[in-house]
Amino acid sequence: MSDRQAALIVCMSVQQRIVRAKDLCPVRWPGAHYGRTAFIRQLVCDVRDDAQSLGELDFAGFCRERGLPEPERQVVRHGPLGRIYLDVRWRDCPLVVEVDGAQHRLGLAVSSDNLRRNALAIGGETVLTIDLVGLRLQTVAFMDQVVLAHHRLTSASGVSA
Repeated sequence: MSDRQAALIVCMSVQQRIVRAKDLCPVRWPGAHYGRTAFIRQLVCDVRDDAQSLGELDFAGFCRERGLPEPERQVVRHGPLGRIYLDVRWRDCPLVVEVDGAQHRLGLAVSSDNLRRNALAIGGETVLTIDLVGLRLQTVAFMDQVVLAHHRLTSASGVSA
């Protein structure tokens, strides 16, 4: 089984509420996972911190590679259509990143997403949207935008990045 397959199984198990993210435990025995101990530890930490898809897991890794502070994940807010979950938000600045899979382009999801994001923008948040294909194929360009937005917003708020 590959690392991506293992991550998918863990994410799906939490998404489908087969296991609670808080019940996942870190790896206790070095070498018990055939050299994957560091990967499994990071995976468990990310999922326990509410990363709920492979795209969100990948995004978390890209943020670490770029030296960004650890964001909050799956932040609950109240929007025009009730409770909403923000994929990623930083405490040190009003930056939200939404990592959108194909389901965000189907049916009424587009309108719901637009209403949600517009409400966030009206409330003073900067919302960046990254489609999953773009995250995979144009990683550098999208992450450059995230880093630039984070830097500008932390500078504007007087917080050092």
